[in-house]
Parts: sequence; C-alpha cells; structure tokens
Amino acid sequence: MAEIRPFHGIVYNQERIKNLSLTIAPPYDVISDEARERLYQNSPYNIIRLIKGKAEPGDNDFENQYTRAARFLTSWLDEGILQQDTEACLYLMEDEYSLPGSGQKLIRQGFTALIKLEEYGSGKILPHEKTLSQPKEDRLRLLCACRANLSPIFALYSDPACMTNALFNEAKAETRPFIDILSQERIVHRVWRITSPRVIQAIIEEMKPKAVLLADGHHRYETALAYCRKMQASLQNKPFSHEYSYVMMYFANMDAPGLTILPYHRLLRHLPAEKIQNWKAIIQPFFKIDSFPFNGLTTSEPRARESLLFHLSAKGKDFRPAFGLYTADKNYYLLTLKPEVDLEREISGDQPLVCKQLPVTILDHLLINRILGANANQIKEKCLGFSHDHRQAIDEVNSQQYQMAIFVNSTPIHLVNQIACLGQQMPQKSTFFYPKLPTGLVLRKILED
Repeated sequence: MAEIRPFHGIVYNQERIKNLSLTIAPPYDVISDEARERLYQNSPYNIIRLIKGKAEPGDNDFENQYTRAARFLTSWLDEGILQQDTEACLYLMEDEYSLPGSGQKLIRQGFTALIKLEEYGSGKILPHEKTLSQPKEDRLRLLCACRANLSPIFALYSDPACMTNALFNEAKAETRPFIDILSQERIVHRVWRITSPRVIQAIIEEMKPKAVLLADGHHRYETALAYCRKMQASLQNKPFSHEYSYVMMYFANMDAPGLTILPYHRLLRHLPAEKIQNWKAIIQPFFKIDSFPFNGLTTSEPRARESLLFHLSAKGKDFRPAFGLYTADKNYYLLTLKPEVDLEREISGDQPLVCKQLPVTILDHLLINRILGANANQIKEKCLGFSHDHRQAIDEVNSQQYQMAIFVNSTPIHLVNQIACLGQQMPQKSTFFYPKLPTGLVLRKILED
C-alpha cells in the first residue's frame, strides 16, 4: 500500500556549519514565541527562519514571513550553507533519549523517504487526529512560497518481525552516520545515508503492503494534498510533475522498542465565575471526585501532586477512565468515571463504542464540554490550551494564565492504531509522540521533472 522512494535530500553543509545543534529546531507547532526568539539567536542559519519566521511591520501579500522563508532557502542553497545530495537516498535516523520521569534510556529508529500522496479514504494513509483550518492555511502559504518540504511528517507502520529494522542495522554496518549531534534538549540525533540499491529496494518491498498511520504532521499532510490539487488545477493541459504527488515522511516501526507516547494535558481559561464555582455539581453525575488537599504543614504540595499522579497512573493501568484536576484555588482532584455512566447514550455521534471509551473522548465530551456548556465546540479555541508537561500546566494555572489544568493518561499505540484502522479520528492533541522529530536534519526541494 505504501509507495515510497528515495530522494535527493538537502542537508546543512558541515564544512560551513560546525555545530548543527544550533541550526535545528522542534516542529513549528510546538515552538512558542519565546522559544522562537532563542532559536533566532542560536544561529543566522537556524531553520526557524524557514518554518516559523517572524511577521514584520508593513508585511503584505508580496512581503511576509513566507516570502522571506523562500528567499532564505534560495540564498542558503546559493551560498552553500545548504547542499543537495547528488545521490538519491533513504535517510536512516536514530534518536537516543531519556524517558521523562524515569530517566530510562531509549533509542527510536526510523527512516525518511518520499511517499506517494493518497486520499484518506484509500486506506493507505490513516489519520488519527482531527485538524484545524488555520494551521493548514499557514502551512499551504509556506509550501507555495518555498516549494519544499521543510520538515518530515512523522508516520508509523506495523512490522512485528522487525524486518525493516534488520535492514537498517545492515545498512548501518556499512557506513558511519554523517550527522551525530547532541541537541539542546539533550537528545542524540544520528543520520545515515542508505545508498545501497539492494537495501533500498528491500525496504521498498517491505513497505509496499503496509498501511501508514500518521503520528505527527496531519496538518502538513493535508496541506501537501491541497498543494498537489492546486498544482494539478493550475497546470491544466501542461505536463504535470509527479514530484507534486510525493511528500517527505519519516517512518518508524510501531512494534519496535523506543516509541514513546506522552499525554497532552488540557488547560481551560475564560470560564465564567459560575462555571468555576459549580464545576463539581456540573460533572458529579458522571465522575466520582476525590480530593488531594495540601496545607503546607501535614501535606506538602509536591506530595499531594505526586499522590494524585500516582493514583491517576494506577487508574490508567487498570483501564479505568480517570483524570487529574488542578484548580485556581490550588487544589488537586482525581475524577473517575462512574461505572453506571452509559457512554453510548451520553456521547453523541455514530462512533463505535471503542472510540467513545477512549479517555481522551470522555475527557472531551463529558468533562470539558460539560464545563464549557452548550456552545463548547464554538468556544474551545479561545478557552482550551494544551501541554504535555504537567509541571508546565500547573505553572500556567499558578500564573493565572489558565483557571484549570486537567491531566490525562497517555493513549497506548495499539489503541491509536485500532481507532485509525476503523477509519475514526481522535480529538485534537490526543497524543504527544516523544521526542518530537527535529526540523533541519533533512529537507526536500520539490523539483520539476
């Protein structure tokens, strides 16, 4: 099902750039304005100038962050800061990292290639999260300006026998990584070029029967589809380049060790005073509420927090839908779904029951929607925030940026895959695949045939 092929990647010229860790960046959608400033200061050639440039006074349709990104890309290629590989490759990538909270060392292995774009209904590319229109408009403007894939979409495939991983290890034995760096997030990134025609063909054949599950990059994938359609329409009777029909993607085996999914915690703000005062009464029909108070004397805040998170994790291991809550009055609560709640009746829509039983679905429909009220879906964008770090979420409440932080357990990969294979989608920000793929290791220019 997956039609992949090697490509001539664009990489930083390490004769000109001595410290690649100063030129890479996280994916654009997790970069705050403060983080963007730090990345700008790291290097005049940091990839941030391409993927999330600054708006400037006087910007218009002809001069803006997208046109500047295109100029940066062109000038960096002309100056030899970036260079295109002369040989078509697959790019083997390894990320060595420590698991947050435990310190356990893990290595995630995958490869970057081009994949033929397919509509979701084909069953070849499986989304698992819903998307928003604004990010897609933003990414389409950038793609039209640069005519390049600046960061790989993150995808997963199933290979229980790890045949692809065996091929990767064979390729590794024949050469050294041409990138081997420690990022500012203390993650080791290694990249090898796979150039052996035999190994490349073997990987292509292994991938052919597989469906691909989108992990990160749903907006960019749908943008690539929109760009392909746009080019087809604009060219009309002129020759159409097959290059538009492919997008750069990173593939990891969901059955191999090293894959980590963290939860996305929710944050709520702009809630009326009556909602804050009455939240217990609003959700009590659905959830048992346990309090974890702290007074600084008999129980400290860290102990109350850790006790809540321990009980929340235990509920997750028992597959019982439960959520943690931290409120502006500085109290912790554990919310456990009551066993008598009829999810088929309480969660509207014709989704299969397995979708309605997902903690993130219950969180979205029975907790957040009930607190926000009748117009929940319309006001979520201004009220709802996300964080994969519970400490950051607590800080956001303490600083009065938000009024509530809601903690959720992570969704196991087998459930993510099951939902996608059913043709269903989870709520936005249901999964945080860790570590995020860095942007700037390999780029791809969309060339004419």
